[in-house]
Amino acid sequence: MMMANRDKNQKVKTSRNDDISSYRPFGPQWMDSVVQETLLPDTPWQEVQQKINEALAKRIEAEIYKGNTGEKREALYRVLGPQFVKKYLSQYPYDPEILSPSNIPLQQRRVFEQEMESWLYDQIQEVAKEVGCERRRDGDYSQNASPEMKAFIDHTYQVINTALDRHLFLQEKKEELQTRVNTAEKEVGQMLNNLGGFGVNLPGGLTLPGMRTENLDDKSTATPGTVAFTRASKRRDRHVLSHNDVPPNSWSPASENLGRALAAILRREPHRLSEVCEKLSGKQLPGNLRQYLWTEVLFKSDKSLLSKEGNIEKILRNRFAKKVSMGKIDLKIEKATLTPIHGLIWNAIVEMFNNVPSMQAYQKREAMKENANALNVMYTYNRSYEPYLIQWLFPIQLTYADRLPTEEKPYELAMYLDLLMVNLFPKWPEVFAIAERTMNRLKIQDTFLQDHLEECALKNIDLDPKQFLVQLIHIEKDKALALGRATPGSEHSIKLSKELLADPVIFVRKWIGEGFVGVLDGQAVLYLWDQLFMNGWNQEVIEDFCFALLLLLKDAFLQANDYHQMKEVFLLQPARLYTADIQRAYQHLRTGGSPTEIPGLNRYKPLGRLFTPESSAVPSPVSSAPKSKPPTRDIPKRFSPGALTDVEPGELRPIGLKNFRMTLVLLNKQSVSDPNERQIGRASCRERV
Repeated sequence: MMMANRDKNQKVKTSRNDDISSYRPFGPQWMDSVVQETLLPDTPWQEVQQKINEALAKRIEAEIYKGNTGEKREALYRVLGPQFVKKYLSQYPYDPEILSPSNIPLQQRRVFEQEMESWLYDQIQEVAKEVGCERRRDGDYSQNASPEMKAFIDHTYQVINTALDRHLFLQEKKEELQTRVNTAEKEVGQMLNNLGGFGVNLPGGLTLPGMRTENLDDKSTATPGTVAFTRASKRRDRHVLSHNDVPPNSWSPASENLGRALAAILRREPHRLSEVCEKLSGKQLPGNLRQYLWTEVLFKSDKSLLSKEGNIEKILRNRFAKKVSMGKIDLKIEKATLTPIHGLIWNAIVEMFNNVPSMQAYQKREAMKENANALNVMYTYNRSYEPYLIQWLFPIQLTYADRLPTEEKPYELAMYLDLLMVNLFPKWPEVFAIAERTMNRLKIQDTFLQDHLEECALKNIDLDPKQFLVQLIHIEKDKALALGRATPGSEHSIKLSKELLADPVIFVRKWIGEGFVGVLDGQAVLYLWDQLFMNGWNQEVIEDFCFALLLLLKDAFLQANDYHQMKEVFLLQPARLYTADIQRAYQHLRTGGSPTEIPGLNRYKPLGRLFTPESSAVPSPVSSAPKSKPPTRDIPKRFSPGALTDVEPGELRPIGLKNFRMTLVLLNKQSVSDPNERQIGRASCRERV
C-alpha cells in the first residue's frame, strides 16, 4: 500500500469535498493518477474504508462520553469531519460553536485537536487490525487479511504496474527523441568544424557537441602560484569512458524513475525512511533517491537538534551561515571561497585528482574548482583542513552533481561535509579499532592469507613513513612523530619502520581513513557509502567491507612476494574490482555466507601475472631473508614465444585441475595381443562450472 490508513481517510475526505482530479499528494503525474484511480467509486478501497469506518464508529460510541468534556468531544468531531459524523454519529449532539473563537482560545482548540488526532490514529490502527485491513510492512496479506483488503491490494498493484509501465514507455520514447536531437546537434557541430567553424559565435553563446572550443585546461588558466593542470595524465581506472568523457552510472533509467517515485513517497511519509533503508540494504541506490536519503540522514545526524521544535534543516543552514560570516571577519576576507590557504588547497586537489583512480575519471576544472571552493568555505567555517577531506568531499560531489553550480552550492557541500565529519564518520580511534578487528577476523577465518601478508610485510620494505603519518599519529603519536623526524636509512628509522609500518593493518587503516575513495572505483565508492548511510554508518558495515575486499583480493595477495608488491595490491588493485562483485561479496557476508566462497566471486582476471621476478624491490636491511632468484627453464620448442606473450621467458604460469575424474581400464592378454585393441587406459575430466 502506498499510504497508511489515516492518509486514506484524509484522501477520501478531501476527494469528497473537492474533485478527485485536483488531489495531487505526490507530485509525479503518474503517481497521482494511481491515487486518484484507487479513490474512484465502486473500487475495492471503498469497501475497505466502509468496513474500517463502521468498526471505528462503534468504538467511538463506546468512548465518546467517558471522561471527555464537551470541548474534546467537539474537537474529535472536527477531526473526523462533518461527513463522517453525519453518517455514523448523527444521533449524538454536534455543536461546532463550542470551539468557536468566542468561546475558546485558538491555541487551546489546537491542543484539543492534536490530542484527538493522536487518539484517533491509535484507534484506527487497532480497528484496522481487528477487521483484517491493516497495512503490513512485510507485504504478506495471505493470512488473516479480510477479503476486502486482499481485493484492494490486488487492485492497487494492478493499477500501479499499469501506470508504471506506461510511464516508463513514455520516458523511453522521450529519451530516444533526445538522443536523436543530440546526434543531430553533434553532426551540425562537426559540419561547422569542417567548414572552419572554430570560433563561430552562435546566438546566445550556444555551443553544439562536436564544435571545437577553447581549451579550458590550458596552462594560462591556472591560478597564479599553483600547479598547472592538464588532461594529458594517464588514467589508471579500467573504464573506457564515453558520453563526453563522463563515467557511466551503475543504474538504469528505469531505476532512476523508480527512485524518483520512492523519494516522492518519502517526502510525504518521512517516518518510513527506516523501513525503506531496511528493504534496500545491500542494493545500490539510483541517483535521485541517494540524494534524498543522504540529505535526510545528514540533517538528522545532529542529535542535539532532534528535541528542538522547528525545521531542523533551516536551523542548521542558519547556524552554518552565521559561523561562515564570523569566519570571514576573523580572516579579514571578502569571499569565503578565497581563503589564505586557497593555493595550498588547490595544489593538493590537482595532485589528488591526477593520482587517485576514482577521481581521475572526473578530472575536470569545474569539478576541481567546486571541490576547492567547498574546502575553502569549510576552512572559513571552522579553520580545519586536511588533505583527506578532499576525498571525503568527493562522494558528496558526485551525489549532488546534478544541482546547478550556483554561488550557494559550495556552502551547501561544505555544510554536508561538516555534518559528515562531526556526526557520522568514525573518529580516528574508531578507525584503528575497525582495522584491528578486521585483521583479527582474517586471522581466524583465513590463517593462510594472514600469514602470507605478515611474511610479505617483512621483505624488501620500501616506504615513505610520512605517507602514513596521518594514520599513525592519532594512535601512537610519539612514535609516529619520531619516525617522521628520523633520518631515512638510519638504523633508528629502520627499527621504527619495521615496528610501525610493517603490519598490513596500516593499509586497512588507510582504506577506512580515506573513506575508501583512495582505492575503489567511483561507482563502488558510491555503493559502499549508500550502505553506510542506510545503516547509520554502523562500524560493522565498514568492517564487513574491509573483510570482503581482503578476500576478493586474495589471489592477488598470494602473487605478492614482498612489501612492495603487497603494497601495490592494497593500494591499486581494489580499483580494478567490479562493483557488482563487491556488492555480491558484501551481501554474502551480511547474510551469513561462508568467507571461503568470497575469493571466487572476483571476476576480474588479469591476462598475465601481476608481478614478475624482476619487479621486486631491492632488498633493504630490514629484509628477514634474501630473496633467491627462481631457476629458469627453457621453453619447449613446440611452444612459440609469441603464444606466451603474457608470461615471462623461462616461466610457465601455474595451472590446476578441479573435479578431475580418471577411469583406469585394465585389458586382458587377448586384447593386448590384438594390435587394433591396444588401449591401455582412458581418462575423462569434468570442468567445474
